[in-house]
Amino acid sequence: MEPVRPTETGSRVPLGMLGRVKAMMPGWSAAPPSRPQAFSVACAEGHRLQGQRTEGYQALRCPTCGEGIFVLPRSPLPEPPVPASSTRARFAPEVEPEGFPEDEPLVLSDPIPSNAPVDVPDQAEPEPEAEIDWVDEVPETPRPVSKKPGSPGPDRKPAASKTVPAGRSRDLGPTILVADRPTLAEWALKHRNVLLAAGLLLLIAGTVTFRWRRTRLEDLPRVAELGLTEGIKKLDAGEFHAAKKILSDASEAVDSLGGRFEGAETIRQAALEAAIFADLSPRGLDEILEEAANDDPREWPKHFATFYKGRSILLDPPISAEPDPARPNSHFEVNFPIYFGRGPRGDSKGRIDLNGFRLFELSQPKINEQKPFGARLASVELDVASNEWVVTFEPDSGVFITHPKALEAIDWARPDPSEIPSP
Repeated sequence: MEPVRPTETGSRVPLGMLGRVKAMMPGWSAAPPSRPQAFSVACAEGHRLQGQRTEGYQALRCPTCGEGIFVLPRSPLPEPPVPASSTRARFAPEVEPEGFPEDEPLVLSDPIPSNAPVDVPDQAEPEPEAEIDWVDEVPETPRPVSKKPGSPGPDRKPAASKTVPAGRSRDLGPTILVADRPTLAEWALKHRNVLLAAGLLLLIAGTVTFRWRRTRLEDLPRVAELGLTEGIKKLDAGEFHAAKKILSDASEAVDSLGGRFEGAETIRQAALEAAIFADLSPRGLDEILEEAANDDPREWPKHFATFYKGRSILLDPPISAEPDPARPNSHFEVNFPIYFGRGPRGDSKGRIDLNGFRLFELSQPKINEQKPFGARLASVELDVASNEWVVTFEPDSGVFITHPKALEAIDWARPDPSEIPSP
């Protein structure tokens, strides 16, 4: 007998082949696609937030007050089917109400307390069992909500992200989680390979340094002795650059020995003189001043710094003046006027300024005392007030010359006092 199905009028019609198959296998058909599930949740301040549920929970911030809002994920259960209307119920005859007694009035009572879902705005939000990472993202099109009296306005910035550990009340305030810092022993154990390599390198460097210093201390007397013999010999022979190197090393060796070496002062004096002879200027003072007078005033400072600054000059003028306590600005002066130019005694004049020159301040020479010395040039400038070129030396560069053979090696002779022009 062919199956039939009832119609809306109560008659039954036969089912086709497809209908019979669907009637036999109702559970094999594909489940209908899930529809979006909306939510409408209120924050602690009463602002309502609406949107669509997702596969996982959502920890959102209220765009008005910044309070956290927890939204449950989408329900995995299928939506309940729409109840089918019963044929009997649709076509049942109406029953008069007189045949049934009226229901008794219901007694109202307080509901039994239960864990209400977090979506219900009238009940408190349950504390999560784990830490929640609140995000500041909100649904794209939130519905504007009305501002309640006493609630913060829309200009208020969202509050900082809060992390509430499980089991702690929200009334205790925000909790700042601080990462545990390892102890020194734990850190050393973790970096033991690096520490071992660094310690090995330090040990090697210390051993090498110790052996070098020990060898050098043992070699210092030999270096000092070499300065006394070979260094001074080369200085007297006019080999100034070689003498400067040997005597400089010997002077450092004497200083390292604390001066406890026979002939230490002789070595130091010879080292200073060798440095003066090795760095002699290629031109004399008169030639330098004539070059300065003929050069461009704007280019001369640069030219002097390149070719003459720091170079040494040998002089042997007599002392013409000494500091006088009655004159505060008085200082040592020498009778050494410098003339240059085309005239018989030159058209221009220069002088040496020894103000602050430490060699004379320490030795305190007397007037008319004459002793050769060397010094390094500091400046050659024109004094506009007196129209004279003024030569100055580096304050600590003065050295008395005590090796006459070195002067003879450069054919330097003491000038005749009668040839020195009067100031």
